[in-house]
Amino acid sequence: MTTASDSAHTDIFQFKQKVRVEVNNVLSSPVTIHCKSKDNDLGSHVINAHGLYSFGFNVNFIGTTLFFCGVSLQGKRVTFDVYKASRDQSRCPHFCEWHVDTNGVEGFKPSAKAPDIVIPWK
Repeated sequence: MTTASDSAHTDIFQFKQKVRVEVNNVLSSPVTIHCKSKDNDLGSHVINAHGLYSFGFNVNFIGTTLFFCGVSLQGKRVTFDVYKASRDQSRCPHFCEWHVDTNGVEGFKPSAKAPDIVIPWK
C-alpha cells in the first residue's frame, strides 16, 4: 500500500526541470559553436548568419547541471557557461536565450530587452 508520504517521496525523486537553451547568431557571418557538459558532448555546429542553435535537457536533481560552449568567429573566440544551474534555475528556469553579436555573447532573461550577462570576444 502506498501512503501519502511515500507518494511525496517518490515525486521528489522524479522531479525533472526541463530547460531549453537557444543561441541566436545576430551577425551577418556564420559562427561555429561547440557545447558540452561533463557527460554530454553535443559536438560542433555552424550557426548561419541570423540563424540559431538550440538544445534541451533536464536539470539534475541535485542542481549541479552545467553546460558550457565555445563560439568562434574569424579568429575570435569566447567560452561561456550557457547553463549553470546555480545561476540559471532562477534566472531562466525553463528557457535561456543567448545572442552572439559584435560584442561577444550576451545572455537574456526571459522577456528581457537588454542582456544581463555580457561575455566579450577574446
